[in-house]
Formats: sequence, C-alpha cells, structure tokens
Amino acid sequence: MPNLRGPYEEKRRLYASVLTSVVTYAAPVWSDALSSASSKKIFRPIIRLQRSTTIRVVSGYRTISFDVATLLARMPPWTLEVAMRRRVYERVTDLRRRNEWSKEAVADLKKQERNIMNRQWSASLNRPGAPGVFTRGIIRPHFTKWLGRKFGNTSFRMTQMLTGHGCFGHYLSRMRKRDLLACLHFTADDDTVEHTIYECPALVDQRMALWISLSQEAETMDLGCIIETIVDSQTKWLAFSLFANSVIEGKETREREWEREVSPAFSFSSS
Repeated sequence: MPNLRGPYEEKRRLYASVLTSVVTYAAPVWSDALSSASSKKIFRPIIRLQRSTTIRVVSGYRTISFDVATLLARMPPWTLEVAMRRRVYERVTDLRRRNEWSKEAVADLKKQERNIMNRQWSASLNRPGAPGVFTRGIIRPHFTKWLGRKFGNTSFRMTQMLTGHGCFGHYLSRMRKRDLLACLHFTADDDTVEHTIYECPALVDQRMALWISLSQEAETMDLGCIIETIVDSQTKWLAFSLFANSVIEGKETREREWEREVSPAFSFSSS
C-alpha cells in the first residue's frame, strides 16, 4: 500500500483490524505470558509488528515512533488489547456462572473494559520520556474525541503535518537528506511545522483560507486548537486535510526545484 495513490485509511484500517484479530486470537489463554519474566521476548515482536502496521494505516514515514503511530491510527497497543480481552472473557464467564448473562450486560461490560483500556493507553502516552512529544502534545488533550470520531482520513501529507516527519527543512536536515535547516522560501532559519502553519509568507493565502474554514482567529490559533476544532466537524477536518495536502505538495515541488538548482547532476540523473 503506497503512501501516495494508495487506498484510503478506512481500507487500511480494515486490513489492520483483521491482523489485530489474528494476533489477539485466544488471548485469554496466552495473555499470562505477557506478565512473565520472559515477556520481553513476546513484547518486542508484537510492538515491531504493530508499529509497522499502524505506520501503514496512517501512511507515515518509518521514523514515526510506536506511540505516535498507534495514536494517529487510533489502534490501542496490542498488549493492552490482549489484557482487555482477557478481562472481558473472565467477566462474561462469571455472568454465565451466576445466570446473569444477557446481551445488554455483555455490551455494558465491554464498554467499561474498553474505557479502562483507553485510560491505561492515555497514561502510557504520558509516561516520562515517551517519544513523539510534539504529536502527543496536540492530540492527548482531545484524546477521547480523537478516538471516538466517526470521520476523518489521515492522509500521507496530513500525517506529515501532525508529526513533523516530512517535507520540512528541520526534519530533512535531521535525517541528513539536506544540509539546510532553513525554509526554501528563505523566510526562516528553521523550517518546522509551526513555521509552515503560522509564519511562512509564501503560504499566506492557504493559511487565511484555512482560518476562514475553521471559523477561527489567526491570533488565537495553534495546532492544538486546530485538532480541537476538526475532531468535532467533518467539514473542518476536510478543510485542514486539503490545507495539508496543498501546503506539503507545494513544499515538495519547491524541494525538487531547489535540488535542481544546487545540483545539476542530480537533475540530469533523475530525468
């Protein structure tokens, strides 16, 4: 599934949900292994597999951390999922033993256990030293709405905007893709997400269109406010998605132009 011109997030999430079902199959039987002395041997491959899966779901770069990828994809860590499924199994078994089983009771306890799992997940994202400070900082205050929304695809370019892992001088320099930190419009010494969204004069028209679409004042807007706004409205989510696509596509075009300017050999070899 390529990041560009591939299926939308819904189809990617469908495949990911199938994989989740396979991985967590018979979880009540083997979940004790996760708390054993040798649990690291199980944790590591599970985390590696889910990280790869969730990165594909949100069409992200491979440099995105496990915490950020699962958060963007709205897929709880499988280790928490396994523990939740065991608790559900034990509670449903107890209901049957007491002759209190009903569809409504089972649905209620599943909701309770999922809420517990989400609280555990949120606490894990807030642990000291957790990676992805930027993304966690803008999404965690709106964690429940982020998980519960029924709309909103996270595209390749929108994921770049929400992580800073993409066509930004700061990231490209850190990845040793180019030596220059600066914005290629030469309006800032450090080309970051914040500069791109709030400051770059080359993007003033797109920025103003976004503020109007979100019904927000530019002076009071930050990326956290944008998240708060778009998780409540499908229309505003689409407006931000279109803004991200337009801006990042423009930055990619400028990046290619700059490469041709500084390296004629690169232009010739890639033509």
